[in-house]
This record gives sequence, structure tokens and C-alpha cells, in this order.
Amino acid sequence: MSIAQKQTATQSQKLMIFVLSMSLYGLATLFTELIPKFQVGVVEFSVEYFLFIPLTLA
Repeated sequence: MSIAQKQTATQSQKLMIFVLSMSLYGLATLFTELIPKFQVGVVEFSVEYFLFIPLTLA
């Protein structure tokens, strides 16, 4: 006889996840605005949002 428990997030946990994700988005915006963009001819080099999270976790 096994008891299967369904794990669900409470309302406060959902709010905490939302606040943390929005602050990570704000940090990513700040980080990408501070890093200069390099342009060589028509090619532009910059740090994008998808690179911010691995740089943060490294």
C-alpha cells in the first residue's frame, strides 16, 4: 500500500517564485544595459538575456 502525495505550491510560494523571477529579470536588464555593445560593420555583438542566467549561476 503506497501513499502518493501530490506536491503543490502554496500561494505564498507562488508569490515568492514570481518575485524572484521578476528580480532576476530586472538584474538581467540592468546587466545588459551596463555591458557595452560592440558593432563591427553591420554585425553587433552584445550580451543577451539568455546568456545572463548561465553567467549568474557560474
